[in-house]
Amino acid sequence: MGFVQFRSRLVAALVGSVVAVGMATSAEAVATTSVATLTATSKPTMTVSKLQTTVTTKPYTMKTTYKLPVLHGSTAANRATVKQRALAIIANKKASVKRAWADCERRGTCDDLPPVDAGVRVTKVAVGVYQGRYASFTLEGLVDDIDVDKGSAGTEAFATSFTLDLKTGKKVPLSKFVDISDYAARIAIVSTLFRERPGCVRYDLTPERNSTTQMSLVGQPAAWTVSSSGLRVAYPRYVVGLESCNIMSVTVPWTDIATVNRMDGPVYTRVYVNGLTRADGQYWGAVAYLTVQDRRAALVAGYIDSDSECYAGARTSTQARLFERWSFERWTPKLGGTYKQPTIALGTGWRKATATERSRLAEQFGQSFNAIRTCRF
Repeated sequence: MGFVQFRSRLVAALVGSVVAVGMATSAEAVATTSVATLTATSKPTMTVSKLQTTVTTKPYTMKTTYKLPVLHGSTAANRATVKQRALAIIANKKASVKRAWADCERRGTCDDLPPVDAGVRVTKVAVGVYQGRYASFTLEGLVDDIDVDKGSAGTEAFATSFTLDLKTGKKVPLSKFVDISDYAARIAIVSTLFRERPGCVRYDLTPERNSTTQMSLVGQPAAWTVSSSGLRVAYPRYVVGLESCNIMSVTVPWTDIATVNRMDGPVYTRVYVNGLTRADGQYWGAVAYLTVQDRRAALVAGYIDSDSECYAGARTSTQARLFERWSFERWTPKLGGTYKQPTIALGTGWRKATATERSRLAEQFGQSFNAIRTCRF
């Protein structure tokens, strides 16, 4: 089978996997069910409180509606920290409303504005516990205040998060879990956004650092949550999506993304060939090579005299979770062999390259085979 047929086979597999996966969302990652109380246990869990409303009338009416993340189990100090951090986020948003109104009054432009229902609305609370040790939550919502520059009512979306190490009682950064600067992590996020929010994602969104198009995923997301289901990320409006879609949040399962403690160690590459011939001291045909480093994985495939396709991602012991460089579509081929030296089935005509072929091909290409390095854009 030639490389064109090989690529068609990959695309067909990718489309099938996208349809099968759909838009499943973990109940743990985005909790919408209110739970008033749970019996405290040694195993930490997170739930979301019932809806609460507060209203103040002076010097103007401000209404705040919100739910809170609730930690169960763990220690009383950790439970208090989670609640206090969530309330501090809400208090900070309320303070921003007060500052906007104070600025409006200072300028003497408030009287010219129509009546405004000022306040803060927490519209979504995402909670999770990861590895039984990290309690994580994100608050998403809207702030209704005064847009002083435009002289009118304004609404601003926000997403803010906090993750607590239940063992140390300290705040934990995202870099503890995932390296967002890594290409494989960024392409997994981009793929999930296109798959789960197809009508909202910017057409020019890309995970590549050096691209001339929108490069929004190089930095940190606005907010993030870790749970047993995966990494949930949230980005502000305009950054990765259309204005009408407000906050863009998706959960990337751990099967699709390698954590920072599973990206090092020995590198292993297996080289495959298809229709390989040799003439005038040069090889012709198709070459593919799979490289793994713990849970990191990448595959490069193409004709020797043409451009290659690159797939980067993560893997388990039995499956690779790879994302195509240009379409971002996910491909999930099965892996065989051992964890340290896996094999991958590429279809009819593909076979493992001999030691001599591999050596001569590396000499012909002028580089050793390492798909992880090749796909690290």
